[in-house]
Amino acid sequence: MGEQNNSNGPEGEENFENTGKYLQGKYAEIKSALGGGDFVNAFQHTAEIEKFKLDLVAKKESREGKKVKIFGRGLEYTVYDIGAGRVRARRNAIEEQDDVLCSWLIEDAEKRKRIAEAVNVLAEVSMNIVKTLLRRGKIQGELLGNPIFEEGGADYTRDEATSFSSDYIEGHTLEEGKGYIEKYIALVHTLWSSGVCDSTFKFMENSGITKDGDVIQRDIGEFAFTKGKVLSLIQNQAWLNQNFRFMPQGELKEYAKKRFCEEFTPEKLEKFWPKPDGDGNDLNTQREEWEVLFQRYEEIWG
Repeated sequence: MGEQNNSNGPEGEENFENTGKYLQGKYAEIKSALGGGDFVNAFQHTAEIEKFKLDLVAKKESREGKKVKIFGRGLEYTVYDIGAGRVRARRNAIEEQDDVLCSWLIEDAEKRKRIAEAVNVLAEVSMNIVKTLLRRGKIQGELLGNPIFEEGGADYTRDEATSFSSDYIEGHTLEEGKGYIEKYIALVHTLWSSGVCDSTFKFMENSGITKDGDVIQRDIGEFAFTKGKVLSLIQNQAWLNQNFRFMPQGELKEYAKKRFCEEFTPEKLEKFWPKPDGDGNDLNTQREEWEVLFQRYEEIWG
């Protein structure tokens, strides 16, 4: 296991040589931690890298006269605070997506390019489905943070929500944590009734709690839209992914595992998922198109 480096990165973001050495060292520490099965340590190093990169972005935008607070960045979007309890999700440019994929230790440049191309095509279809469901009233906007899409683009704003992070867990009681888990389960079931499901089950990242105490889906770019795909996620217990491994050990983690296995079942999916003829032919066609694209996306990842 590599020794943890608590450094916040090299001084001076323009010193590319020092920046490169810092990132290479961090990537080596992540590989070492993963090799030893220390997922929490690996996650901490990954978080430090991402914070460092976001700081660079913030400094660059500050020099350009943009005063923004960046909440986080994924493959598809970077999320900014815009005040009044709202955030803006801006679609990442190709070079930003490549940077994110590099931080995920994908060294093959051609593979990174193919992943970015595939995710952009998939995201366009996904967002069109979400917009259609919202427009037709088949999904409640408040479950997604009341998103407002910018005209003619993929960017949108939504309500601010705090992620169910380790910091959140440590700052709340066990009973409050259990309450979050139960609200998350209810959210998943309600989303199923609209014919959507988080394709990653990253409940610590993709969901969040609002100032009113409601649990919502923060990330609306990673939905699955077909019953068959969701069934495969359930059968593979997708919630036991790396995101779940990063959850602090203890009674709350065991509680979450038990309750997810009880509530995310084929029987519950059958109970909540809408009938095939409920959407209309156009939306059913979009769902089928999404499934084909998602399969290609998974094949690229290998």
